[in-house]
Amino acid sequence: MAKLHEELSDAKESLAFYQRVVSPKKIIKGLHISSFEIRRLKDAGEFQYELMIAQGAGRKESVKGRYSLSISGELDGEVKMLSLTEVSKKALNSERFSFRYYEFLNGELKLPNGFVAKFVEVEIFPAKKTAKPFTKRWLWGDLVSGG
Repeated sequence: MAKLHEELSDAKESLAFYQRVVSPKKIIKGLHISSFEIRRLKDAGEFQYELMIAQGAGRKESVKGRYSLSISGELDGEVKMLSLTEVSKKALNSERFSFRYYEFLNGELKLPNGFVAKFVEVEIFPAKKTAKPFTKRWLWGDLVSGG
């Protein structure tokens, strides 16, 4: 019975996710960041991020482009901005995306010892020349969960 309850809960969560993607309460036109989460991992200074980008309702063509992520904060009393390539735990295969409806972009981060993160900024650069790049910024504390 407990297993069935867990499966039902997972199915409801998946259904809610797809409803948000296909029919959001606020119809968003164009490319946008649908969600962004950062989870603390077991080791100090290590995190996992998951970024979901999507295109608005009614769009059917594929979207291509690239993204960048940067973390700003303090290290040894000095303001410092770290790029995704500087903090990625593994060599990045690509900071590119290509999708029709949505795509999850994720990876693991390792911040330098003593670095105090303050903000995270994500920039989206669509490949299509008529689409404008955009940036979204969050407070680090508002994004990080776990541990």
